[in-house]
Formats: sequence, C-alpha cells, structure tokens
Amino acid sequence: MLMGVGIVLLLVLVAALLLLLAGHNPVQAALGEDPAGEKAQGLAERWSELIARFTGGDPGIEQNLSKLYADKANWPSTFKKPYSDEVGTFIHKAMALHKQGQ
Repeated sequence: MLMGVGIVLLLVLVAALLLLLAGHNPVQAALGEDPAGEKAQGLAERWSELIARFTGGDPGIEQNLSKLYADKANWPSTFKKPYSDEVGTFIHKAMALHKQGQ
C-alpha cells in the first residue's frame, strides 16, 4: 500500500467535503454540462484550488493522489469516496481540459 495513504485520503475527503458544502454538490449538478464549458471549467478551477490548498502545492502529494486513485484495490474497506464515479470522471475530464488551457 502507498505510504501516507491515510493522510492523502483525509486530504481528498476534506477537499471534496468543502466543495460539497460550499456548493451543495455543484459537480453533481453539472453532470449534463460539457466538461470544456464555462460552468465545468469554473468547477475544475475550484477543485484544483482546494486540492492545492490542502496539499500546500506539494507536487509529491499531488502525485500520490493520482497513484491513490490508480490503486483502488488497496483502499481500506471502510473508506467511502465522498462522490460518485460519475462525478469523478466528469471532474477529471474538466480538470484535464483546464490544465490544457493554462
């Protein structure tokens, strides 16, 4: 299992919860939108900013987040992702497009 998975899971959970509380799950509400559209790009920006705040901009922690999501088979059985796979797919598409546009 990855080192620091507990800390990374906590960071992901806190960032996702802040997004959900701040906007009453705005990503879920945007699922029918174009990931390249203005609304989705605004959500991608917010998501990226929250992750950056909680990682302190540390690229190593951000890389571990990517590794974590690629390693779902080793997630603790008690961990419940705070958003659906559909939301995750949508926000990751929007974030990839956002990074291309920067």
